[in-house]
Amino acid sequence: MIRAVVAVLLLAGAGTCQDRVASPTGTQFAQYTSCSVQNPCTPEVVITNQSGAEVRRFAVQTGDGPCASIFSVQWAGENTIGAECHGNPSLSYYYEVDAATGKVLHEYLGYGFVRSPDLTRVAHVGWIIHFAPPWVQSEYLQVANTILYPLPPGMRPVEQKPLQMAPEVVTQHGLVYAGVHGLSRFVWSPDSRKVGFIDCLVDYRLRDDSPEAFEEGGKPENQRCFVLAVGLDGTFDRAPIPLAASSMPGGIELSWADARTLVATVAGRNIELKVR
Repeated sequence: MIRAVVAVLLLAGAGTCQDRVASPTGTQFAQYTSCSVQNPCTPEVVITNQSGAEVRRFAVQTGDGPCASIFSVQWAGENTIGAECHGNPSLSYYYEVDAATGKVLHEYLGYGFVRSPDLTRVAHVGWIIHFAPPWVQSEYLQVANTILYPLPPGMRPVEQKPLQMAPEVVTQHGLVYAGVHGLSRFVWSPDSRKVGFIDCLVDYRLRDDSPEAFEEGGKPENQRCFVLAVGLDGTFDRAPIPLAASSMPGGIELSWADARTLVATVAGRNIELKVR
């Protein structure tokens, strides 16, 4: 996950992180303050105008008190801020906050939050259990609180209630847990209707059926990777990536050529996915 960059200036004794982020109209800018043991404080979102003068600031107030550590802020509309707050190494809280009042409007759980170009939606990996076996940490795509991918055959997108487990897609065959998903960073299509990403599946084989083998987490095998484009209705298109290409140094670059063409670039070679 992308963390905040080094503090760039001081406001009221607290260091602000992240370059100023412009609102859609460019008339407002947002940053957030960071705190440390040496600089104790309550992190705040700071709104400034075009000249850099502070307009207002507020803490992100949750049901359990103010957010104790802000990772990033972005605009979710001209008057709405999206703020990502730390939960644990496997979980962040993403709050959509009224920029005038500081009131939390919506809350999402997970990590890897990416805002759509039209600012109306946020895609992210849904929450997983920290320190769980790898087959329990199989990743899945959500837009807001709706799970879009992967889903069991025949299941439509499903709204996930807070801290409710996602539908089971990993299958067990003897000592093998098959189909554990690992998703790349999400890339929205220009029209904000589809989410592109790389999905690499892997199976985990236990050495035996002992509790110790279960705790070890098994040995990964049978990796296969795909380029995917998933629509808001849960339908998706995908294309396989050669295994040798998926493991090449430098990874895979992903971008949209247009609203119907997703391109994965591996070592100068393009894999085009035409979507419906």
